[in-house]
Amino acid sequence: METYREKVIMSYFGIKTSQEDLLDRIINVGMEGEYKEIGKTFSPEDSYVFDIVQFRNTDDITLNTLLALYDAMEKAKDLIINVNAITEEEISAVFPAWLDLMNHYYGDDDEMDDDDFNDLENLDTLEDWEDLDD
Repeated sequence: METYREKVIMSYFGIKTSQEDLLDRIINVGMEGEYKEIGKTFSPEDSYVFDIVQFRNTDDITLNTLLALYDAMEKAKDLIINVNAITEEEISAVFPAWLDLMNHYYGDDDEMDDDDFNDLENLDTLEDWEDLDD
């Protein structure tokens, strides 16, 4: 695969990673603002998987701005994939290099102490990463 194409796919992964982090911010802002009363019903040991749609259609300008950015990132990911006719095989082929890059920036799996990166500890394949979205 040519270097340019690999860098394009790495850019896709960068947007995807940023989008996943943004979703965390959307949930945090929503649960401390518009949905604070709902947030009080959860205890610290509770586990719940939020969906982006649950935070739409509010009067919170900040939340709506974050959601608009999330949507723009989704469109950018789709555009990169479609304009460049990137295949699943190419994405899978570049994924190990992406993990190496992330480990370079954030440390090896054994060195990860930050709770924000716990999900990355168990990633071995692209499918593992895509499962984080579900």
